[in-house]
Amino acid sequence: MSKRNGVLLTKRVVDAARPDHERYHVWDSELLGFGLRIAPTGVKTFIIKYRADGGGRSAPQRLLTIGRFGPVTVEQARKIAKAKLGSVAAGEDPAGDLQAMRRQMTVGALIDFYEKEGCFIQRGRRQGEPMKARTKTVTVARVSPSCLKQVAPERFDRD
Repeated sequence: MSKRNGVLLTKRVVDAARPDHERYHVWDSELLGFGLRIAPTGVKTFIIKYRADGGGRSAPQRLLTIGRFGPVTVEQARKIAKAKLGSVAAGEDPAGDLQAMRRQMTVGALIDFYEKEGCFIQRGRRQGEPMKARTKTVTVARVSPSCLKQVAPERFDRD
């Protein structure tokens, strides 16, 4: 991680950072890996940069967004960054965990898969014909953007 323009990130420094024709980073001099990303549009985002899998040159570099400046203050971002970088030092990979969670199947995708592959009538005159999934309209409306691991049984309680 370069310490090119490392300064102590404060509200005054973040306010003074102006957009350029390209996106650039201002790294914190106190907390290694904590920085501010300034987009050409003027959006300022707090980030952390680290190497996964115990570090080293061969380990993949990860960039994790903490939050935008405004809703998140510099002090809050620094506190979150310390916690995340501490978990990295303990061997975790927060950005990798986030990527893995995003790759998981959603409830809506599971219902679509079930309709396509396994939703057939088992008995009666219409045996073997595709069945309409009656739960799709209710289920997808309640939990569709959620990954399967995040779905709590309470979301399906009867109204």
